[in-house]
Amino acid sequence: MKRMAVLGAGATGQAIAADLTLSGFDINLYEEPKFKESLKYALQRGGIGMTGAAGQGFAKVRKITTEIEEALEGTEVILISVIATRHEEIAELSAPHLKDGQTILIGPDNMGSLVFANVLKRKGVKRNISIAGIGGNFYGSCRLIGPAETSIGLPKRTKRFSAFPARDTDKVISKLKGIYDFVAGTNVLEVSLSSPNVVNHLAGSLLNTGAIEQSGGAYYLMRQGLTPSVLRCIDAVAGERLALFKALGYTIATSDILEKATKLGEFPELELFRNAIGPTSMQHRYITEDAATSVALMISLGEMISVPTPVSKALITLASAINQMDYLKEGRTVEKLGLSGLSIDKLNRFLFEGS
Repeated sequence: MKRMAVLGAGATGQAIAADLTLSGFDINLYEEPKFKESLKYALQRGGIGMTGAAGQGFAKVRKITTEIEEALEGTEVILISVIATRHEEIAELSAPHLKDGQTILIGPDNMGSLVFANVLKRKGVKRNISIAGIGGNFYGSCRLIGPAETSIGLPKRTKRFSAFPARDTDKVISKLKGIYDFVAGTNVLEVSLSSPNVVNHLAGSLLNTGAIEQSGGAYYLMRQGLTPSVLRCIDAVAGERLALFKALGYTIATSDILEKATKLGEFPELELFRNAIGPTSMQHRYITEDAATSVALMISLGEMISVPTPVSKALITLASAINQMDYLKEGRTVEKLGLSGLSIDKLNRFLFEGS
């Protein structure tokens, strides 16, 4: 039996802890002391309830803690489930306590695998640690619906996966066998940008700004906001991503889930997805996380390899004006990741070899 740590106790972190516990794994659930309120009800109940598309039940989680060393002790796999802007902080907290043979899995990756690798290198960590990421979240449309009660909106699906460096992908997949179903991607850049969040969240949210702000925190983007015009804008961002992938030699699987979600009364299996609340404000992670990571990355990558991304630039400009934050300057760009100036061949070689 594998013992695993889940770092991050939001809706998705609690869903991971509950689902994997119910699947027979020993789970340590961790959250930073400054966010300890997230653990309050799980500690009171001694576990987490789970409902929705991935199953249901009450999971008596092995350990729930705000001590990072305690959370990582004796674990083989470390699942990172925090907003991307927390990746560096979590990497720095984890670094002193990592042991040989552990695997770090980040979801959604958002190039967090490279952030972790850079932090471990900077801190001089010499241990044999595998780092990998998945495209998209561990579970789709997770929401907390009560005290230590999480709901999963979409059924489990095969996860696009890459290690960093990508030469280790097959080896790491074999180590994680039995936890989730994986399909190998080309590298962590392809995997990160293959997430549906990259094209859906920012465009969908910004084009519904007025409705979101008037909703009083009760807006349902996947039920209310996917009008034909919004979908055309989302498709335009998807087209820019596709152009980047063609230039880089990557492939991407398309999905019709948004189009199905708009057909109210049809596809009842998507009702939980449609009823997932959010974004609740313009400071929601659909705007702040996706602008600062995936969209900033797409734009800077396009500039580096001469692929235009005008719609993405327009969206990030609007998000920056709304939240008074220069997401392109402050975001996770190729420059911030240490990738600027690379040709396509050198970029792909680095992501495969790690050096």
